[in-house]
Amino acid sequence: MSTDQVHSIDHLSTKGPGNRSFLFSLVFALSLTLRLWTSGRLEHASDQEAIYKMGQLFYLTGEVPAYGPKLVYTGESIPGGFQAVIAGLPLFLSKGALFGLQMWVVFLNWLAMGFLFIWLYRRVRPENRMLLAVFLAFSPWSILFSTIWNPSFLPVLSVPFFWILDSIARKGGSWRFIQAFTLGVLLILCFQIHLSTPLLGLAGLLFLPGIQKPLQFVFSGMTGVLAGGLFLIPWLIERARGAGHAPAGVVALHLGNLQDYFHTILRYLSFPTAEIFRFLSDHGAGFQGMISNLMLQPWAFIPALSAYAFSFVIVGVAIRRLYGLRKHWKHPFSRVELLLPLLTPLLFIFSIKGASAHTFWILMPLSNFSAVMALDPVLGSKKSRNIAWTYLASALVLTLLAVK
Repeated sequence: MSTDQVHSIDHLSTKGPGNRSFLFSLVFALSLTLRLWTSGRLEHASDQEAIYKMGQLFYLTGEVPAYGPKLVYTGESIPGGFQAVIAGLPLFLSKGALFGLQMWVVFLNWLAMGFLFIWLYRRVRPENRMLLAVFLAFSPWSILFSTIWNPSFLPVLSVPFFWILDSIARKGGSWRFIQAFTLGVLLILCFQIHLSTPLLGLAGLLFLPGIQKPLQFVFSGMTGVLAGGLFLIPWLIERARGAGHAPAGVVALHLGNLQDYFHTILRYLSFPTAEIFRFLSDHGAGFQGMISNLMLQPWAFIPALSAYAFSFVIVGVAIRRLYGLRKHWKHPFSRVELLLPLLTPLLFIFSIKGASAHTFWILMPLSNFSAVMALDPVLGSKKSRNIAWTYLASALVLTLLAVK
């Protein structure tokens, strides 16, 4: 992409509000089109059949089940019927066909990135807003994770969770009841989908010191937990009858998971990048598998190298930003942004499953926040934006190659 083309895009993106709205809408419309096109070509997760059956139960009977998804490593089920409801709703439009659920998952992940764009829009300089739109709308990880499995339902809930925390922090810790209430609702809904939800709880605990009236904040949040907990009523009824059970064998001490401490942090930081070799290789083949597949398409080496080189830049500037936040750790959201990725690997010593990308995908919004905040001051010149556009084009090519 030439410098003149980049200047033209930057110029268009800083013109009147009507023109900007059209361009941003066009970017996200193209993103949705691409996501829908790739959805049928993505590898289907092992969760797909179980999630589809839960949705079918709600679609056919209107019954909210007592339990949600099964835990792969223990065979236990998570309490609550929210996932059955959210998986069953699109089936009313598709008349029970699987493609309705596939399109719904794509839409929810696309919507999550739209929320993320709205959140970050005013946090970046005007000339970088078109870059931001393309960066988020065509995020490789977001596109390739838009398949039917439990973590895919999380971003549309965790983006507003972190957005609300940031909004409260920016107002000096002043909050309204509706904000605390919504955080409680989001927390309990995430719990009914995936056991990575304690990471959001940890974010809340890190956020509390320094905000106004923290005790009232907690009680207001609990009202939201009770509201979102309505989906737990069938499970509570079963428990009262002595038939229900809570997940067992999930929490166990596994100190060996500490060996992946730094790898987990780097994986977290890579969520906004095109570091997607796991998708470019045969399952379990890793980096060598990716190289083998790329050897079959030699023309792809240039965009692959470009995408990976800039991915290292993104991770590097994000690390520099987090290091700088140590001076601002008293600020509630800065404390969350700095400490949560450092503490996340430690929580996995209590998990039967070691840390892998999908086990903390719930933190994707925070990872993207750090990357965008770190990149914005770096992309202050036309030359740097030219490089960024080249990366985005290369990342898109890499994403398309990763689609099975």
